[in-house]
Amino acid sequence: MSLTKWLTDYVFIPLGGSRASVPRVYANILITMLISGLWHGAGLNFLVWGLWHGFLLAGHRAWRRGRGAPSGSKVARVASMGLTLLVVNAGWAFFCMDLSTALLFYRRLLGG
Repeated sequence: MSLTKWLTDYVFIPLGGSRASVPRVYANILITMLISGLWHGAGLNFLVWGLWHGFLLAGHRAWRRGRGAPSGSKVARVASMGLTLLVVNAGWAFFCMDLSTALLFYRRLLGG
């Protein structure tokens, strides 16, 4: 059994899955990803990493809900793939560094 399948069957679905109210679905996603982060390690950095991905998944769900079907243009698809690559890779700093080091990394990256 994969971690994804386990999280789906034993965390997300028992919480109500995607058949609950809209705010509850977002909470279910965040809780599930928080537990995924906790599974990877007990440090704060893994919890932040799990929440990062939870917020990305919830944001994607909200975007799709508000915008409807994605644009069929090739430029829009390539742009969305590039944005996904950027934000997912940005989250890996929390996975591979302790929280204080990751925050220092971002402070130097963004602030100089």
